[in-house]
Amino acid sequence: MPLANAQSTASLQAQIAALLAQIQQLQAQLGASSSGTMSYNFTRDLTVGSRGADVSSLQQLLISKGFLAISAPTGYFGALTQAAVAKWQASVGISPTAGYFGPKSRAVVNAMSVPGGTGTGTGTGTGTGGTVVAPATGLSVGLASDNPGAGSLVSGASRIPVLAVNFTAGNSGAVTVSEVKFHKTGVLSDSAISGAYLVQNGKVIAQYNSINQGVIDFSGLNWQIAAGQTQEVWLAIDTTGSNSGIRQASP
Repeated sequence: MPLANAQSTASLQAQIAALLAQIQQLQAQLGASSSGTMSYNFTRDLTVGSRGADVSSLQQLLISKGFLAISAPTGYFGALTQAAVAKWQASVGISPTAGYFGPKSRAVVNAMSVPGGTGTGTGTGTGTGGTVVAPATGLSVGLASDNPGAGSLVSGASRIPVLAVNFTAGNSGAVTVSEVKFHKTGVLSDSAISGAYLVQNGKVIAQYNSINQGVIDFSGLNWQIAAGQTQEVWLAIDTTGSNSGIRQASP
């Protein structure tokens, strides 16, 4: 039976962290954009397939400049972002205008940073896709780079890792996460999941409180994330023995 395949990176990120973290992030970004105080410090090259908080920051810049016509950053560098980067490169005289956000583009954008800005990119995420850039304030949530690929799982198995997520606190202060929710999509019934866990560095840090109408809820947390730091957590599940072959969630 197929497990809840993520509809899109944007959909997934909008659903995790009880939606609150993402709302806070977007509010902070929009507020910074409107006040003209947005700060950037990109430390890695970005191209199609890149994911992370730095991709969200790049998308916010492109949205604010009118090159990217999406409602909010998704944290995933796809074809639309590539085309928007190419348009921006043409506008600032970067050649070639291939839509690859490399050293030339990073230098130009980083030079746009407001003096005294706090976006220093000191995240220490455990994913393998490069440094995660911390936002100035609030909490950034994004898919980790070491998510498992799609495949079949044995029914009745325990603590199967299905999704890895990076939580990055802003540089201005520590963040306390009190609740995280994951929204399941697809045809897998709630009853096919007999347990769910948040796992960090191989240790279970929380067990789910409930699963109802496709929402796996971890509440009553007191999870501390230090300022400017990234912590990666995995969603792991137990499957019931009544299903023969459950497809793993794909990032």
